[in-house]
Amino acid sequence: MSATYQEPVRVLISGAGTATCQGVVKALRLVNDSHPTKIHVMDMEPLSAGRFMADRFHLVPRAEDPGFFEAVCSIVKSQKIELLIPIVDYEFGALAEGTDHLATLGCEVAIAPPDAVRRCLDKIRTRQLFLECGLATPPTIPLERYAEWSEGFPVIVKPIEGRGSVDVNRLENGSEVARLNDARPAGTMLLQNYVEGREVTVDFITDRAGQLLGYVPRYRLEVKSGVSYKGKTLHNQAIGEAVAKIVAALDYRGPGNLQYMETDQDPVFIEINP
Repeated sequence: MSATYQEPVRVLISGAGTATCQGVVKALRLVNDSHPTKIHVMDMEPLSAGRFMADRFHLVPRAEDPGFFEAVCSIVKSQKIELLIPIVDYEFGALAEGTDHLATLGCEVAIAPPDAVRRCLDKIRTRQLFLECGLATPPTIPLERYAEWSEGFPVIVKPIEGRGSVDVNRLENGSEVARLNDARPAGTMLLQNYVEGREVTVDFITDRAGQLLGYVPRYRLEVKSGVSYKGKTLHNQAIGEAVAKIVAALDYRGPGNLQYMETDQDPVFIEINP
């Protein structure tokens, strides 16, 4: 008797030029016999490496372009995409806000709800979330209020909605802070206490009901432009309990990761990446 044919799931993955997208493509290929897929990828660069690994490539505008979401919808509709996996964090806001519309086209988006995404992308709001969960987190204020700072130095100044390690600055005194404040638009940067310790990233995933399915803490041994290329996993039950609190408070859905600093005392939570 011949095997029952299973129609491939049409999947669209963003960021075809990223190592993450290429890793997802490889993972889907590994399980193709049991979970067949037709893999589409998209990117703003026509010669992205993932193009040559997928079944089909789509060129799209930058995520900041007003036509980005319309271009994604056009691909979803014309190719009958059933699952969209966003990779590039600049796209998260638009795609999270558009999940309901994409659902009308028959496409599910592997991303957290819009409210959770907005709170995770805003690092000042993320800090408030950590406090609500009873977790240690460094003192943080908007950069333009630097004259109120009384926590000492050094400090970290970085974008409120930053990605990777772009424009992250360690500053040693008030004069350096004042100069950077003068050089940045108001409302775009934050001032945060520098935390001495070892950074740990925790990858996690929840089911559709928001239940935590798993988490993996890891040291980042080699990092380039905020992206980890080598790591070492570790086990920490207390961190799992903290992650469960966070995803419950956010009503989170899907994959994500967070960072905390491993110190001599309690772990100090820094940010969440949806």
